[in-house]
Amino acid sequence: MIKTITKDFSKHFEINNVICETDREIFVTNKDAWLDKDFWLLNMKVHYGCLDDNLKNKVMTHIIELKDKNFSEEEVNKIFIKYDHYLPRCWTGKFRGFIEVYDDINNKYEAIKEISKELNVKLENVIAFGDDLNDIDMLKSLTNSYAMKNSYDSIKAISHHVTKHDNEHQGVMRELHTILKNLK
Repeated sequence: MIKTITKDFSKHFEINNVICETDREIFVTNKDAWLDKDFWLLNMKVHYGCLDDNLKNKVMTHIIELKDKNFSEEEVNKIFIKYDHYLPRCWTGKFRGFIEVYDDINNKYEAIKEISKELNVKLENVIAFGDDLNDIDMLKSLTNSYAMKNSYDSIKAISHHVTKHDNEHQGVMRELHTILKNLK
């Protein structure tokens, strides 16, 4: 499906890069546009080149970077009408032009429920942080949910807490430090 969506996008927009990620590998179509310092952990195997040649495994991240940062979000959304359960998330700020493709059935909250069950951890003991539309179910459903200070007002409204600092100023780390300090 990733290859199909990417090909469909290329009919409507000029693509600068496509980045896909599994738990151990990263697939990048444009090595010159690769932003490794901004995204992924070290020690991941990186594959450069055409997705048709490299991508064989199911991925958990699919990001399309458009050349034109002033694209129409409405046009992006129109492409996804024909793809059941796949939605675009248009990034903002310094990452404007990046479109994250995600599966609306397998959301973060469902993943947290599965992992919690597997690890025998009660959901009320899970702390979650989020800042965008793909975090809504998780933030709304978990009692220890934190919207980032720089998130949308609508995200803050459905979260149980809001961090004192934003993503750019170690908001998650600082909030966790406060939470753990108060547990003592």
